[in-house]
Amino acid sequence: MARETVGQISIFDFIKPSEPDIILHPGEHVYKVIKGDIIEYEVEDWTYTCGEHDRGYGLVYIDPENPNSEFHTYSRAWNSSFEGENQYIFRDRKEAEQKAKENLKRYEHILAEDIKPNKVVAYEFTYYGGKRIYFYAELSDGSVYRDSDGCFAHIGKAETEIATFNRGMKAKEEQLGITRLIDYKPKFKNMYECEDRNWKYAESGYGKWGI
Repeated sequence: MARETVGQISIFDFIKPSEPDIILHPGEHVYKVIKGDIIEYEVEDWTYTCGEHDRGYGLVYIDPENPNSEFHTYSRAWNSSFEGENQYIFRDRKEAEQKAKENLKRYEHILAEDIKPNKVVAYEFTYYGGKRIYFYAELSDGSVYRDSDGCFAHIGKAETEIATFNRGMKAKEEQLGITRLIDYKPKFKNMYECEDRNWKYAESGYGKWGI
């Protein structure tokens, strides 16, 4: 039997380990399920290996209501994301919808369609060339739904949420200028019970990464 010596080149030095398969391609759309919500992403034009057995991909979300905005949300997917009972990224929309439906049974939630505000206060301003709208909505139980200042949409105590909103709008008015929107009809998000000393509920991306 041949004995390996220090510095000797072996045939194994020319054999490169096989890399994980590329299963997603640029421009392809995938669906991430977070709690009971579905977020559609587009696969970016780059990929990378994660050790010897997994591969990662860049994902970008472009808001369909504001596609020209310079602000995008980015995420990641891996080959392993499509495996096992805890799968939370899908290539098929119907499969993602089924997973989201199952998840709703696990979380205390308020569906967006069931949020009926008594009063809405909203302002619009221009930021980086795009229109932004911040608002809060007073609810029948005395709490307030707020979507502003770049934080997660959530439901909290009225006195705290309104005061925070007003401070933010005062700063925006001084820096950018704002316009009060009359009869604005918000597009609410599904709310999920959260562990926060100030908030009762928050949108799916906040807190525990539900799958």
